[in-house]
Amino acid sequence: MLNQTQMDMLQKSLESVPPIQHNPSLKSNSILLFELSTYGHHTVYIRHLVEHWLKNHLPGSVHIVVAPRFFEKCADLVARVSQYPSAGIAFLPLSEAEEASLTTNLKGFINRKIRAWQEWHLICAYARKTEATHCFLPSFDFFQWPLIFGQKPPCPISGIYFKPTFHYGSFAAHVSTPSDHLRQWQEKLTLAAIFQQPHIHRLFCLDPFAAEALSRSHKRSHIKVSTLADPVSHYPDRAEAQTRSLRKRLEISENRRIFLIFGDLSERKGVRQLLEATTLLSSSLCQALCILIIGRCNSTEKAHLHSKVQQIRQAKPIQIIEHYEFVNEEEVQAYFQLADVVLAPYQRHVGMSGILLQAAAAGKPVISSNYGLMGELVTQYELGLAVDSTQPPEIAKALTRMLKQPVQKFFNSEKLRLFSEQNTVEKFTSAIFEGVMQ
Repeated sequence: MLNQTQMDMLQKSLESVPPIQHNPSLKSNSILLFELSTYGHHTVYIRHLVEHWLKNHLPGSVHIVVAPRFFEKCADLVARVSQYPSAGIAFLPLSEAEEASLTTNLKGFINRKIRAWQEWHLICAYARKTEATHCFLPSFDFFQWPLIFGQKPPCPISGIYFKPTFHYGSFAAHVSTPSDHLRQWQEKLTLAAIFQQPHIHRLFCLDPFAAEALSRSHKRSHIKVSTLADPVSHYPDRAEAQTRSLRKRLEISENRRIFLIFGDLSERKGVRQLLEATTLLSSSLCQALCILIIGRCNSTEKAHLHSKVQQIRQAKPIQIIEHYEFVNEEEVQAYFQLADVVLAPYQRHVGMSGILLQAAAAGKPVISSNYGLMGELVTQYELGLAVDSTQPPEIAKALTRMLKQPVQKFFNSEKLRLFSEQNTVEKFTSAIFEGVMQ
């Protein structure tokens, strides 16, 4: 929590919040969007929401509270908004004093909870200063304890509930461990308290099964629950030319089937288990296999993965291409279009995965973890093969099947198309603004 000195600094810095140039013909909606994270989907979501607001000339105003580094990372978006002073959008960076008041070490349960309380004080202060009529929290999960036990906000709160797991036990392929049971029990208790809070207006869930379960179990609550699309941009015309160029640049052999693993290549991604699985394949299968490992990772993980790849290359006639760097949005699509199969061997991942959506948008099957929401979506929408990705032999079996048979046999094209169409940028942005303006 903030001490008195930090609170004084906060109050002083808030006095410098710049006013929005309001259009007098607009209604009185005043939305506060608070998001200090500047990586992954967080900045993408802000970008989508801003573009929707500008495109549709929505009534009212939006103050977007961000970390100062957002102005560097998303300079193009900030510049674009500055060209429309009457549109009702303003980015508000934290001051140096506000940043200094926040715990930076988020390792450990206690540190994360302390940071949540600190940010909650900022949320309430900014809501008062901007006279917000509604506050939207893209990272709702992070603030559950302050929402229950903290100071009451001056306006209604809505947000995205990212990682529900309370319903995983209802999934056909799910096998709960004792720790799963404990976490689900704790989550249900927390949710019971959340649904009694009068200041919470709406929860958005990327997990449609969670949204349905919450609506059913808390049907007497005033809090509304909505399924939210997970937005994926798609530029098929631009990607086609890039795909041809990409294959040539990567020098991929024509006789090889391409398997792509993409994204944040941390240990949870399952790259280690995937590489171990390739060592179990026959030489004849390896001659038909190309694996693309594309995405960022820290230096330690990069060194480990590269060393393992070198060992596999020496032992097997396999083509493995590594690119441990950031990939821009349009080139991302080129990689997915290039792939024959998309790999998502996450290690007990909780929540939605944009990789499934990128694969569906490109019309490609997946080899995915069978755990939780990912496994349930792959099974219900017939997106590919769902396996126990913690076990390299199971991944190897899936690779073998997809190397020996046409990949079209492993997915339902109509269900894949439906899954993709349910998760568009327009559906994402429209749902949020309609939900918070009601």
